[in-house]
Amino acid sequence: MTNVLTALEGGTAVTDLDCGTSNPDIGRDLCVERDALRDAGVDASKPTQLTLSLGDALTENASSDQGGKLKFEYDNIAGDDGNGTYLVRVSDKSNPDDVSEVYFEDTVASGESFTFDAASAGRNEFGSETFVHIFDDDGTLLQTINFHTSCSAPLAIGDQYGSITLEGAQLTDKKTGEAIVFGSSDSVGDNGVT
Repeated sequence: MTNVLTALEGGTAVTDLDCGTSNPDIGRDLCVERDALRDAGVDASKPTQLTLSLGDALTENASSDQGGKLKFEYDNIAGDDGNGTYLVRVSDKSNPDDVSEVYFEDTVASGESFTFDAASAGRNEFGSETFVHIFDDDGTLLQTINFHTSCSAPLAIGDQYGSITLEGAQLTDKKTGEAIVFGSSDSVGDNGVT
C-alpha cells in the first residue's frame, strides 16, 4: 500500500513538495511547473527572466543546495565595508571581470530586489549556470554565487542561495511568445500551506 500526502494552500494542491530528494522545501519549483505546462500542451521555455533579492547581510547560508549544484566560486564576505551598497553583476560567465554576456549590472542596496532577463545578453532563455558576482562599492569582489537556471537542478521561488533569494521568474510560451510569470506574492508555495 502506498500512502499519499497532499499539501493544500487555499484549497489548491501544492505542486512541489520535494522535487526529488535534494530540495525538501515546500515551494514552487519552476522545473516542475514547466513540465506541468508542457504536459498541458504549452511549450514553455527555461526561465527567461528572474527577480532576485539581496539579503540584509552577505552570507553563505542557503535553503537549497540545488541538488549539490549550488556553488560559491569566490567568497570574501569579510572584506565587506558594511555600508550596505554593492555592485551586482549577473552573467553566464564564471570570471567576474568578463562582461561579454551580462544579464544585469547595477548598484543594489541590502534588502533590495532586482530583475534581469536573458535577452539582455542576446539569449532566448538562461543557460545551465548563472553567476551572481557581488562587489563592494570600492570594486572589491566579495562573493560569486553559481546557481543553476536550467532544469538540471531544483529552482524554487523563495529559495535562498547565499546572499540572494529567488523572488520571481518568468517562462515564455515558445508558440505565442506570451510571458508566464511566477512570484512569491501570488503563487502557490510556502505561504499558508496546510
